Amino acid sequence: MPIPALIVSFVLPVFAAGPAQSIADLEREAGERYRRGSYQEAERLQEKVLQLYKDTAGTPPGDLENACYRLAGIYLAQGKLTLAEQYAEAASSHQRRSASSADRARILNMFAQIRFQQRRYQEAAETQEKAVRLMEPDGPSTGLARMINDLAMIRAATGELRLARPLLERAVELHRQSAGQPDDGAGETLGNLALVCARQGDYREAEANYRQAVGLMERTRGPYHPHLGMLLSEYSAVLKKNGRKAEARAMDRRAKAILQSARLPAREVIDASALRQP
Repeated sequence: MPIPALIVSFVLPVFAAGPAQSIADLEREAGERYRRGSYQEAERLQEKVLQLYKDTAGTPPGDLENACYRLAGIYLAQGKLTLAEQYAEAASSHQRRSASSADRARILNMFAQIRFQQRRYQEAAETQEKAVRLMEPDGPSTGLARMINDLAMIRAATGELRLARPLLERAVELHRQSAGQPDDGAGETLGNLALVCARQGDYREAEANYRQAVGLMERTRGPYHPHLGMLLSEYSAVLKKNGRKAEARAMDRRAKAILQSARLPAREVIDASALRQP
């Protein structure tokens, strides 16, 4: 059985202007809806973007690759794995031979996440390790941090917590080394580290990491994102373990309110499949 409350750190890339301003506007709006957790709205917009690209003569392969990749990620977030795999394959087919290591790694990362949700953990781990190896020569980055985060959580899903924890600690440090404001993945990585600490019985460290993760996620994802609801649910369980029952109940009420508003199951432990929209 997979470890509960896995949060993979797929993130939509920064949107460049498309061949027409209307496409660029749609891309930006789709990305914003995705970041807020409004996956069905993001799906509708991104499908329109892809169709516009297909209908535009001379659309560069790179634009088609990005549009397919983004759509695959939106489907993945909803648990629509057949469609996610279909569009990941399409993104791969549009990728140029001269693609950068980061671009090749992100496609591998997408396939690894799909395999993970299909519970094909060995394939997911092997694919994710390839993605990490592609990214490492480019040096520290938030992109590498995300790749390592996802590898760690695949390891955690198979019970390899002793391997997962140092990977997550490395990913957290990579986020801290990155210049500028924390990105969307920083809070999720800290939350994953907290989860692994809790599963190892290190509740004091788990609580400290959850506290930081909640603050980061509120700033980067907003106060109503479903991933924040999942994080608060896990945090509540740790507070209860540490004897802080009143705080735990308050945290649990907030988690349930967020998950209910996002139409996700409000329960004590949420697993990756809970991101599936009805």
